[in-house]
Amino acid sequence: MKVLDFPLVKITIAFILGVIASYYLHFSISIITFPLSLSFVAFCGAFFWSLKRNKKSFLFGAFSCVLAFCIGAFTLISHTENLQKDNYTHCKSAFERKQSITLILREKLKSNDYSDRYIGLIKTISGKPYSGKVIVNVQKDSTNNRLIVGNSIKIQTILQQNKPSKNPNQFDYSRYLADKQIYAQVYCQKKEILVSKIIQKDIWYYCAKLHSRIISNLEKSNFNQAEMNVALALILGQQQEISQDIIQDYQYSGATHVLSVSGLHVGFIMLFIAFYCFYSQTNSKHKERFLF
Repeated sequence: MKVLDFPLVKITIAFILGVIASYYLHFSISIITFPLSLSFVAFCGAFFWSLKRNKKSFLFGAFSCVLAFCIGAFTLISHTENLQKDNYTHCKSAFERKQSITLILREKLKSNDYSDRYIGLIKTISGKPYSGKVIVNVQKDSTNNRLIVGNSIKIQTILQQNKPSKNPNQFDYSRYLADKQIYAQVYCQKKEILVSKIIQKDIWYYCAKLHSRIISNLEKSNFNQAEMNVALALILGQQQEISQDIIQDYQYSGATHVLSVSGLHVGFIMLFIAFYCFYSQTNSKHKERFLF
């Protein structure tokens, strides 16, 4: 294949193979550090040797691929949160008895019949700094939910590890969460939560505010709940509140992709409309100046 004649293609393939090997073989940092250092030294030696002889060397190409493989494996390891020293998975006491956990709500998930669900970013456990994402399950009751994205909350609770699937060929929800760097869940009641008055106003907070504003505008348009949930999926690409029956109807009709990608398409359409309106307004102003 002529494509493989390009050196960058071979290096990219080696890098991808390193990422895949590290994902399935679960290399540790100590295991990959030595071959990474050794391949780097060999790569530098082969480079200067080829430079001195002023001709291509097979060893230089081979060591380049080996180095790319090791870099790919190390890249995945360095981005795996449970391998970091300050990740909460290394706090064994948090999984054994109740601890005072401080975290920030990062994202609102789809609620179930029993609880409201959020993704929380852990800050401290019993006063010690830790990091990592968990799912926060807040039991529903008759009181209004005062929690919003950006709230800093404090809970006295136990971290519960995600349980793997026990039946063969069953969807492994714990593996799915692990791929999203989520390794535990928290279950609590509203009365057990202490909410800080300080709100972390980052991009997640403003996205949640925009989401709430869109919902408010849709409610003013007298949409019923089912129609509004579908409209949110089409506009924002968020399917958290769509009922399972509606999703199955879309699946049976072969139109599930409408809910999956139309949010992006609508975004492009809105950008085009905004650009067209701006362009039209600019032209009208130029015409007015020309007439006067």
